[in-house]
Amino acid sequence: MTALAATAEHDRRDVVGAMALCGPALSVEFKDLARHGLMNRTFLLVVIVALAVVAAVAGYLYYQERQSGVDIKIDGSGVTIDSN
Repeated sequence: MTALAATAEHDRRDVVGAMALCGPALSVEFKDLARHGLMNRTFLLVVIVALAVVAAVAGYLYYQERQSGVDIKIDGSGVTIDSN
């Protein structure tokens, strides 16, 4: 058995073990996904998209934090101008 075949068999056993927790209604769907290797690709795609979203949000927050500008406040005591 090649290393790739051994890895595929190991992944299949992991999926079959997970199916036991999900019940018989989902077992057919998981078997089909495991057989074609789609579940692993889909999971990796979800992880990559989630990491991209986290990176984008972190970049936006960093950008907002680094912004320099002027705060203008108008109230009963007059106009106050502060620079960041």
